[in-house]
Amino acid sequence: MKLRGIIALALALSCAPAFAQTNQGTSPLSIAKGGTGASTAPAARASLGLTIGSAVQAWDADLDALAALSGTNTIYYRSAANTWAPVTIGGMLSFVAGTLNVGDAELTALAGLTSAADKVPYFTGSGTAAVADFSSLARTLVGNTTNTQMRSTLGVVIGTDVQAYDADLAALAANSTAGFWAYTGAGTGAARTLTAPAAGFTITNPSGTAGNPTFVLANDLAALEGLGSTGLAVRTAADTWAQRSLAAPAAGFTITNPAGVAGDPTFTLANDLGALEGLSCTGVAIRSAIDTWLCRNIGGTANEITVANGDGVSSAPTISLPAALTFTGKTVTGGTFSGPTVSGVANFTGARRDSTQSTPAQITADQNDYNPSSVVCATTSTLIVNSDAARNITGIAGGVAGCDLFLFNNGAFAITLKDGSVSSAAANRLDLGADFILASKAAAHLKYDGNASRWRNTTGSGTGGGGGGTVTQVATDGFTTTGGPITTSGTVAIADTYRRDGLIDRIQQSKALATYRRGLYSFADGYKASDGVNTGSSSNYSVNTSSGFVAPAQPFVAQSPTAVDTTFTFAGSGAAQAQLYDGNDSTPAADPGGITASLRASYDLGSAKDIRRVRMITASTNGFGNSVVFAIQWSDTSLTAGFTTADTFTLPAGTSQVAVKDLAVSAGAHRYWRVIYSSGTASGNAWAGELTFYIPSTSNMTLVTTSQTADSSVSFGRVLLDYDPAAAPTLNTDLTAEVTCNGGTNWSSATLSTVSTNGQGGRTIAETADTSCTPGTSFAARVKTFNLKIIPIYGLSVAVH
Repeated sequence: MKLRGIIALALALSCAPAFAQTNQGTSPLSIAKGGTGASTAPAARASLGLTIGSAVQAWDADLDALAALSGTNTIYYRSAANTWAPVTIGGMLSFVAGTLNVGDAELTALAGLTSAADKVPYFTGSGTAAVADFSSLARTLVGNTTNTQMRSTLGVVIGTDVQAYDADLAALAANSTAGFWAYTGAGTGAARTLTAPAAGFTITNPSGTAGNPTFVLANDLAALEGLGSTGLAVRTAADTWAQRSLAAPAAGFTITNPAGVAGDPTFTLANDLGALEGLSCTGVAIRSAIDTWLCRNIGGTANEITVANGDGVSSAPTISLPAALTFTGKTVTGGTFSGPTVSGVANFTGARRDSTQSTPAQITADQNDYNPSSVVCATTSTLIVNSDAARNITGIAGGVAGCDLFLFNNGAFAITLKDGSVSSAAANRLDLGADFILASKAAAHLKYDGNASRWRNTTGSGTGGGGGGTVTQVATDGFTTTGGPITTSGTVAIADTYRRDGLIDRIQQSKALATYRRGLYSFADGYKASDGVNTGSSSNYSVNTSSGFVAPAQPFVAQSPTAVDTTFTFAGSGAAQAQLYDGNDSTPAADPGGITASLRASYDLGSAKDIRRVRMITASTNGFGNSVVFAIQWSDTSLTAGFTTADTFTLPAGTSQVAVKDLAVSAGAHRYWRVIYSSGTASGNAWAGELTFYIPSTSNMTLVTTSQTADSSVSFGRVLLDYDPAAAPTLNTDLTAEVTCNGGTNWSSATLSTVSTNGQGGRTIAETADTSCTPGTSFAARVKTFNLKIIPIYGLSVAVH
């Protein structure tokens, strides 16, 4: 529309001068005159500044279509030839005042980014964005369409680049404990550490975390590995091994390859054993000459010995006594006979001893048909009785014809045996002729009369009379040395052998009753107790109440080592080994490994010593975590080899715990001694305060008996001793005896003489002569040893008159 207006205006302007000119000219009409100054249309347009294509737009149908549009604030687009239509603005855009705006913050954020190679936009928040690296590898990965392709792109192909999932590997990955991994089940496992046994070898770095585990032999295995020679290996002590060769005896068999080096040791019988092996007969083998054996049969003797299967082929030979046994011309020595019946005259040429005795409960009331625990004439022939007051026994049950019964009153009150009392059954009554009073410390010998069914008293008449006869006096003081018959008046002399037997019997009674025995004018002690020793006047003595003897005391002397071998090698300060034997319980030494099977302490005493006591104490701090049984061992070889066990002792657990062990039997003198772990819980602290070995020393003994009071003044006495002669003492030089009759104010030396070397247990019996002493009523004996002789005294008796 505007274009048409412009064209119309141009035509009007070009035509206006022509309309004013009246005459036709020959030249183009100038612009001033209203012309164009041109003779052609193009020139005229140019003159007028209307050149099409440069000054004015050439006509176009589309421009006409655009000129026809009437909308405002609208964007149009050519929808067909010469046709234009408005553009629809979506919700994301707006067109206001000629400006096209984006209406979404995210798009705006993206539009604000600066693009670059290998970058990709991404949102950093609501309405904000940024770019990130997006490499070729990433683009390739995004372009993959399968997980297989993606794993290949990433280089994690299962089975080629990475391990496929496994539950066992997952369990291993989850472990956080150092050590070796052990499979314990499907999908499970555990960390393990190598553990060494209690003995045999140790392991350095057992879990392998700091390096390879290293096994080191120890104890017995180390000792075995350390053997340098050939032969059979034997264990000689804890952790100690040696090599041996079998040694054949001088005769009997030989040994080929005794050390086992070239093959198995082979034993070949020789001499007597070869002869025995060569027997082809049957029967009892006997040696008839050197390396010569024969077969024999054991035969019997009629009415003396019966033998069944004398050759021993079908079974062991059985030797028995026939029902009717003939002892004519035979002597039976020793042996035990259970309930024998002896007919004829029984001729005893030696002493007769009743070896059983019974101590029934105290008698607290008069006793009828007395038979405590049914022992009379059954299991004992001796009753040691006592009562709470003066009591009566009216009868004794259990009597068997000829049965002997000895009654000893060990109490302080008299017990009366009632004669013919009807309070007991007839067969249990006592037929004594009169009541018999069994005084304190007195005895009675009863025998059962089978014909009369009564008990008879062989002791003599009791208090109250009844004996009969015309004897006016019987003196048995035991000091008359000549014999003689009992007469109607005067004295009876007892032979020395019977008198001494009576004194020795008193000593044996003392041993049986475990207390000294006292007569009116005599004293006897068997040293089963210490009550017969005057402790204030005696010195350097020791009473062994278990074995029943008194001997010179043997004080123990501590021995210091010249060298040691011990596992007690640690201490808080000082030399640990020296602190084990420095004489101070408060300076401890410890085994750094605690209680183990190798715990030990060996002492070199410099020379052979007869160790008889060992003392060990735990430290006052730390101490022992568990009690330990130690073996006491000796060796003549070295500190570390050839040990033999002499005894054992237990060291309790805890602090300041003392163990003292006396060796009951001497192991002999040896140079090397040690204590070594024997048994117990092998764990816990092992801190020792002191370990000491002792030898006994000898001192001379003075032994004084307790003073005894006589009823009247006495002025003579004698001493009898039962002693062990092993030390070969010289009487009256190494062993002396004295007697006092006035309470020790004056002592009289009494000369000892041997009266028998065949005492109990092969001991010697010595007795003094009847020795005068300063008169008095308090008597005792004094025995001394000299020259450091150890002389055990098993019994002592002193008698005075």
